[in-house]
Amino acid sequence: MPRAAQSYRFGGEATLPSIIVAEARLAFLWAVDELYPEVLDELVEAAAAPGLARLAGYSLSDFRYWLADPLSAPAGWDKLLEAIEAWARRWRLRDRGHVPPWLLHAALNAISRHQAHGCRWWSVGWGGAVPDSCEVLPPIALTPEVERALPAGLRRILTVVSRDGGAYIGCNFSPAFDGAGRFKRALRKYAHSVLRAWHVSAEQACRRIDQTVAAALARGCVPGQWRAERRIVYWAARAVVGREAYEDIANDPNRGVTDRRERISPPTVRNQVSEFLALINLRRRPGPKDR
Repeated sequence: MPRAAQSYRFGGEATLPSIIVAEARLAFLWAVDELYPEVLDELVEAAAAPGLARLAGYSLSDFRYWLADPLSAPAGWDKLLEAIEAWARRWRLRDRGHVPPWLLHAALNAISRHQAHGCRWWSVGWGGAVPDSCEVLPPIALTPEVERALPAGLRRILTVVSRDGGAYIGCNFSPAFDGAGRFKRALRKYAHSVLRAWHVSAEQACRRIDQTVAAALARGCVPGQWRAERRIVYWAARAVVGREAYEDIANDPNRGVTDRRERISPPTVRNQVSEFLALINLRRRPGPKDR
């Protein structure tokens, strides 16, 4: 599993709420896998038991169809769902006493991927179409002269693509995943380089971003990004899967994230964890040391 940065930005400038939630859920599962790799190992091992449905070659659309119509599912489907339910109960990954649908889908995807390719990996989907992206700067041939002329700060928002056997470089902005401010700051800071390479002014490029964001908001997206420190996601994993009390987490809040030692108040941990778990639709059973 990839290690995350010190903080998360869930969603982009104008994002469907489902994308923000899906990214937060995926961050949680990655944190669980870093702190407790046995959770995913136990899931794929349980799914390999005799008599359970085999999922290699199937996708999420198949799983959703079988959940809606169990009679169409392959043999052993009901026993596989029972195994996943038992796994979730063991690791306390439930909401109101049941495996939440998003986690069930993630577990089925992980099993399918492992049985088909032997890899262990979490993935989380979202509902609804992704908002349209825009071509801020059209692709131009990435010649040695162009490459030397592009500042490093501008390169960070550019994308290199292969086309007709050659390399091209341009700029695409997705309101669902990118922050408009970062793109516009880079375009304005390196306006001379943009104009020289693309013959487009920085303000013209910025207007394209603004128009794309406005269109996404008009279609029901939410403005801004949902941010969280990486350690808050780890607190949630420790509180739910590790069954750590808020007081114990507060005494060692940076475990798994940094080596810096500090102590914070248990109510701070409780409030942050509760907010994050509410976002991803999980619940934590309180323990005797919670306060």
